[in-house]
Amino acid sequence: MLPPSCKPEQPPTLPKDLIKALKKILGKGNLLTSDLELTAYSYDATAISALPQVVAIVTDRAQVAPIVKLCTQHRLPIIPRGAGSGFSGGTVPINGGLVLVLANLTSCSFEFGPPPHIYAQPGALTSQIQALAKLHGFFYPPDPASQEFSTIGGNIAVGAGGPHGLKYGTTRDYVVGLDLVLPDGSEVSAERGGAGNDLLELVIGSEGTLAAIVGARLRLLPLPPYSASLMLAFADQTSAIRCVQRMVAGGLTPARLEFMDRYCLKAVGEYMESPLPTAGAALLLEEDGLPEDVNRLLDRCKKLAHRMGAKKALLAEDQPTQDIIWEARNAISPALARYGPTKVNEDICVPPDRLAETLTGLEKIAQKHRVFVANFGHAGDGNIHVNLIGDKRRPQEMARIEDAVEEIFSLVLKMGGTITGEHGEALTKQKYLREEASPLATALFQKIKQTLDPQNILNPGKIFPLQNHS
Repeated sequence: MLPPSCKPEQPPTLPKDLIKALKKILGKGNLLTSDLELTAYSYDATAISALPQVVAIVTDRAQVAPIVKLCTQHRLPIIPRGAGSGFSGGTVPINGGLVLVLANLTSCSFEFGPPPHIYAQPGALTSQIQALAKLHGFFYPPDPASQEFSTIGGNIAVGAGGPHGLKYGTTRDYVVGLDLVLPDGSEVSAERGGAGNDLLELVIGSEGTLAAIVGARLRLLPLPPYSASLMLAFADQTSAIRCVQRMVAGGLTPARLEFMDRYCLKAVGEYMESPLPTAGAALLLEEDGLPEDVNRLLDRCKKLAHRMGAKKALLAEDQPTQDIIWEARNAISPALARYGPTKVNEDICVPPDRLAETLTGLEKIAQKHRVFVANFGHAGDGNIHVNLIGDKRRPQEMARIEDAVEEIFSLVLKMGGTITGEHGEALTKQKYLREEASPLATALFQKIKQTLDPQNILNPGKIFPLQNHS
């Protein structure tokens, strides 16, 4: 939920010599200082807002290291930022400081290797990387719903997932190298399997608290020769989830296996022309590989689903129909946003065999607190996006949502799950993260942070915060 202390107050003025030095590095027009400009970079996809002291629009990778070094010398916090589309407050400058905007570093190139890979700057869009890989006959599987506007730097910072996660894994599994700028302004390359392996693993998912990412090497897979999708409608969500559990237990691992509850189906149907049914719940599946294998596996899924109570099945073999189905899946968030001006999006993850029980628990929590809750997500690996819709202009309603969120995370931990599958912790989940993580884990992260960033310059106050920069 939203820390009440984050308010967009006017930050203190910076020394003139620092402003002059930053302008010299960035060039004309790329250092923002006016109130209106600062406000534009004061928030992310959460409702949290806090003004930075200055915003640096980076246009060349070579600018990053001297900016970081200069800020360290002046003990000015640095908040790396891509598209600002995160759901956990990771790019909100709660301690003022300099917002380091990397979204204009969009270079993305196919490297023949060996092995073939893509080298991308942090501002490259996920969809841009996927399209480039496909152009060369390869496949970049990570596919968050925000792929059309989220940047690879942000994906790496939070360890983003997506529908392909069940079969292919998440962003973490495809990063084989990172070019980094450390808090002292030094540059280093970390490679998987090399001497920098530990640093690479630490930075992925660290939400800009340990290093600024200026480049990434991403591994690719051969492009599957064929794919087909299947939509299955059920009378209720328990039947749908039981079907998922039987599929996975029976050795079926679709390339994508997504769940939508009745509220999501209704919202998408009102938002766009959609092939999705009006039903109690739905599963969306995709199989890829050789045509004969895909057809055989989808036939098994379809037969199993009918035995588990599926009321309707739609097989999509041609690409246009498949695109429509998955566009409908990606439209869930904007469709739900029409139900209320404030959408709190939590990304819980539980063991798949506890998912049906968890969803039942979520319904009870929603009823208890009189909160509208819609659920969807990556059913195959237990990662569900819980959306609580309200209006931040109504304090009592937001208080009920906050109480509901607290119970939701307690339920998730009781089920042996985790409070975040892919959105990160940053600000919104700090309170609950301490309930999940042991004191030893908290202390260990803080020691790592102190070792790499002794002045607490990079994104202070996030995840397991040290004492905030003053």
